[in-house]
This record gives sequence, C-alpha cells and structure tokens, in this order.
Amino acid sequence: MERISLGLPPYVGMDASLNAAAQQAAVKQGDPYPPANWASTYFAGTWGSAWFGGWSGIGTLAADYGWLYNDGWGGPNGTSNYACTSATSKGCWAHRDELLGQTDYSTPNGATWGVGLNCTTCVVGAGSAQGDASTTVLVAKPSVPDSRLHLTFDVGADCLL
Repeated sequence: MERISLGLPPYVGMDASLNAAAQQAAVKQGDPYPPANWASTYFAGTWGSAWFGGWSGIGTLAADYGWLYNDGWGGPNGTSNYACTSATSKGCWAHRDELLGQTDYSTPNGATWGVGLNCTTCVVGAGSAQGDASTTVLVAKPSVPDSRLHLTFDVGADCLL
C-alpha cells in the first residue's frame, strides 16, 4: 500500500523462499538475508530487508510505521533505528529507502541494497515470531519473472507493505 500511495509499482507477490528466510530471521530476532543460492540462481542481486522487535504484541502495523515513518534521528534517546546514530548518519531512513525502493546503492564490500523505485518485478517475504514481538521483511528483485509466487495469504496472517 505504501508504494502504491506514492505512485510506485506494487510488489508482485510473496516468494516462498523469501518468506522462509524472513521467518527464520524473525525467530532469531534479526535482519533477514536472502537464501544462500539467491544470487546465482534467481535474484538479480538487489534486495533490502528490515527487522522490528522488542515490544510484544506490537505487530506488523507498528513495524511498518516504524520502518517507514519513524526511522530517522530522534535524538540520542529517541531513536529506535540502531543504524541511525546521528542526524547525518546514512542509517537514518535506510529501512524506508530499502523497502520503498528509493535506494539502489552498493556497500563497500560490493553488496547492493534496495530494489530501485521503478521495480515492476519485485517480490517480498515476511516473517513474524514471539507474539509479533519480532517482525521481518525481505524484498528482492528477480532476474526473471517469478512463477513461484504466493498470491494468496492466510486470513489470520498479517500483511506487510
């Protein structure tokens, strides 16, 4: 919904391998990473991810809000984004940029983060654990159209982005 409301293409659907990786990260309470074979077999090499946690029962909506609207500098005691260490830190708003696709840049070690604003083939995976106290999302840009998408969802499950 966030991408559509900003006039960006929506994510195409949920990928089972990304869901599994995101769920595993949610259980471990950390950022998700694409599966080990993602770059060589399927994905174009661009991806973004986020983890939100620490407050039991907060849920997916709060995670979405945190990543997209509360990811910047709030002072030394008012910032929930661990990567946002000052008002000028590159980590500020990085989750928003990654998940909306507003970045497509390389890190010093050559990893590419973000999927780009105009990605029309991007897929997503999501995970939730510990009573929604740990929520993750993983977005990737496929190198070929994804025929393995999950275009339906569990009625009891939360939806992301």
